[in-house]
Amino acid sequence: MPGEDNLKPALVVFGVMLATAGVALIVKHRVNAEPDVDDAAVAVQRFEQLTDDMCACRDAKCAQQVSEQMTAWGSKLAKDKHVASPDEETQQRMTKLAERMATCMQKALAN
Repeated sequence: MPGEDNLKPALVVFGVMLATAGVALIVKHRVNAEPDVDDAAVAVQRFEQLTDDMCACRDAKCAQQVSEQMTAWGSKLAKDKHVASPDEETQQRMTKLAERMATCMQKALAN
């Protein structure tokens, strides 16, 4: 379809934003699970690492790999049924990271 290639970067960025929002919501409702993601602080650190990884990407292939890691991690978090309320600072931090990740992904996909 004409213009389909122009839509792909936008769709991928939209997908990452949705996945990021999903991770932020999961972090809002998560406590006492696996040792590597057992609290909001550790989850934020992992999200920061994934964001840094995305911002280091210089092409679409790299961005896709980081996106797949993000999706796998989000799926892992979603399996936990423990619930806790996050503090406002954690919510704001996750939102800023999501915005940064989306911007970096968009740049990587443009190359």
